[in-house]
Amino acid sequence: MDLKGFERGAKALFSFPALKVIVPTTLALSILSVSFGCSLVYVLYVTLLLPITLKILVRKFITAKRAWGLAPLFLIWGMLVSAIRSYTCLILIPPTLLLHIPVRFLSGSSQKAVILLAIGLLTVIINGCSITELTITIILSCISFASTEVFIRILKNKLGPYGGLELLSAYFSYILAHDLDIMENALKKVTVQKSVPVYVLDLSNASGVWGFIAIPHIHPGPFRDLGSSRLPSMLVSYASKAGLKAMVLHGASKHSEDLIDRIGLTNLVRQIVEGGGEVLCIGEKLGLGVCKEWGFRCIALSLECGQTIVLTERVDGGLEDIPLSLAEKIGENVILVDNHNSFDEPRPSPTGHDQLTEQLLNCVKSAITKASLDLRDGWKVGLATKLGGWHNEIGTAGVSFLTLSSTTSTLNLIVYDSNNMIRQFRDQIYTQLAYPDITFVTATTDTHELTGARAGDTYNPLGTRYTLEAVLTDVETLRRDADACKEFLHYRLRRILVKSSFLDSSKLEKLNEVVTEMFTKALLLLILHGFLFIIPFLMIV
Repeated sequence: MDLKGFERGAKALFSFPALKVIVPTTLALSILSVSFGCSLVYVLYVTLLLPITLKILVRKFITAKRAWGLAPLFLIWGMLVSAIRSYTCLILIPPTLLLHIPVRFLSGSSQKAVILLAIGLLTVIINGCSITELTITIILSCISFASTEVFIRILKNKLGPYGGLELLSAYFSYILAHDLDIMENALKKVTVQKSVPVYVLDLSNASGVWGFIAIPHIHPGPFRDLGSSRLPSMLVSYASKAGLKAMVLHGASKHSEDLIDRIGLTNLVRQIVEGGGEVLCIGEKLGLGVCKEWGFRCIALSLECGQTIVLTERVDGGLEDIPLSLAEKIGENVILVDNHNSFDEPRPSPTGHDQLTEQLLNCVKSAITKASLDLRDGWKVGLATKLGGWHNEIGTAGVSFLTLSSTTSTLNLIVYDSNNMIRQFRDQIYTQLAYPDITFVTATTDTHELTGARAGDTYNPLGTRYTLEAVLTDVETLRRDADACKEFLHYRLRRILVKSSFLDSSKLEKLNEVVTEMFTKALLLLILHGFLFIIPFLMIV
């Protein structure tokens, strides 16, 4: 299951320049427009009356920057019309009809949309229009209003099972006004109550716990800072403040394990860092088993209490989220980690009943068998973290590095706070860092804090712009730091059961389909209104 519909929406967002750019640009273009023969009425309309009306009608969402953001473009278009054609009142129509769409959607009121259209019509009359121009203005205004209302009705019916237009209003409140509460409450209509496990492997010495590896089966989504999207960065940040080193892995999970309750998420982070939950075992013996067969590579870490942590990655193709149900299918003593480092197309997710699932399970079981036969003590472990994000590829949890070594073998694991990793990039890393007796593993947290975090963009998998040289530098720097703080391995495995509201996968999938369909229709509506800008060129004055 993906959220391509929501990601398309995030990419469609844009941000206007700062007011310190918009204001002088608008003033300069206003003077230039008049010199090009553009009517003073038009200049005043697009630079004062229209922005002020927008600000009044949609006070909650329309900031000064948003109100005046399109004024320079309208002025440039006005100059173009005036330079090619003699002035016509029809030049006032397209900006009005285009901006009435956001007014209708953001205000949720058809009456406010009519007010904007009426102001536009009144301005055309004041400008001294002919009967023909007045008739065209009225006809086009009616068509624009009717087409928008038809779309609103279709949208309302489609969103009916998920909260109707209240969900859309909540989304605007979240995206434009950063109102987390209203969006969280809206999403609760597409959630189910269930329990999801979180595992924590504490690392300790004579002074107590000095670090931990968290394996939450809570998915870090759905996007931006909503729900559990920032779980990895919250955990690493909270641990750092408590003087602990931390690494967060992506436990097998999908968007059906997205946690919506922020208060519950905060409490969970506190529990993890402060040592809460049920203790499953304490020990120092460990078995390491590696299997690379059936198109997968699995690295199993067998603990002396019978529990096994298994890191999994697909070797010869793309792979999307491994479902929690698959971990449960293997057995309650297996903690399944999805390395989430195989971004490639196609990128299937194991269903539990397909060949991909069978291949993965075979590899997991083989690695577990090897690890259980290699149980021994004397291991040393080191952990280092570099906080901080990088563009739209690495989230604020940065990168963590774990080294685990015995007299005969070493496991090095580097985890980036990213949403996936390009498979070919991962393979280049493995080629560069292939050494005898060292098992090197890369992974990502699958963070969704980057999805929709920047207007007009969404996340990029690691390796889009991040270079191989940067990774090798990270590995070398963090390996030295991890080696410097190495301790003999003493661990404590904890489990925390989180009972809360999680996204309903079936409803979320259908909602995603609706969003995808409606987004296409919305683009079509905007494109049709965009064609109105050629009308002044077509009319004979």
